[in-house]
Amino acid sequence: MFIIETYFNLSDTWENTYTETTNGRPRLLSFSTEQEAKDRLQELIDDGQEAYNLGYIDTPYTNDDFRIREV
Repeated sequence: MFIIETYFNLSDTWENTYTETTNGRPRLLSFSTEQEAKDRLQELIDDGQEAYNLGYIDTPYTNDDFRIREV
């Protein structure tokens, strides 16, 4: 099983904050294969680039902001 983690500078830690909301309740996402996690992460980065291009966020996401870890 694999998770996508985000780096937090303030605490100098990697944390799994990648969630999906179902019926108003967030749940942490995990992926059966590393490739599934990579594909989902690429979607996130692509969506972030689009949001940046449209002016919704100040800085686009990069691969350096995330990592995939086996759990």
